[in-house]
Amino acid sequence: MKSFFSNIKKDMVGNALLFLLVGLILLVFPVSVSKIACYACGIILLFYGLQLLHAYFTMSFPNSLTLIPAILLLLCGGFVIVRYDLVISFIPFLMGIVFLFYGLRETGYAFSLKNAGYEGWGINLLLSVLSLAGACVLLFYPFAAASFAVRFIGACLIYSGISQLWTIHCLSSHIKDFFR
Repeated sequence: MKSFFSNIKKDMVGNALLFLLVGLILLVFPVSVSKIACYACGIILLFYGLQLLHAYFTMSFPNSLTLIPAILLLLCGGFVIVRYDLVISFIPFLMGIVFLFYGLRETGYAFSLKNAGYEGWGINLLLSVLSLAGACVLLFYPFAAASFAVRFIGACLIYSGISQLWTIHCLSSHIKDFFR
């Protein structure tokens, strides 16, 4: 039983250190990590496309249900590898469009509140302007927004790793024989 809890502690420390390492990598190298992720996705798409293409040419009775997906996967995989920057910035750009529509809607609501005589309508207008500003950042600087998001995830992982290490320390030092 002693070795069981000792192994749990080792696993917890290992997990926390892994979080710290991955978080630090994401924080320091967000663009490189994003590129590597796109390259990996592109390679996977190319691999599956090549598998389907191979299956098409080795079938006794080839059909277009195998050829068309193979060609699409090969094209998509090549696109993801060649235009990784476009792929990385696509998600923040889409979110920018969503925030733009919500911000415009909220601006309309703020003016409706003003017309209805609500005294606090300025706060609603300020909040809608902030949404619109966020939308503009996402629309006009999507790659920077994606890099920020990767850095934020890295910072969260670092925090989580430090938090786990602190919890392990507290459990080890304040609850006698917790991991023994």
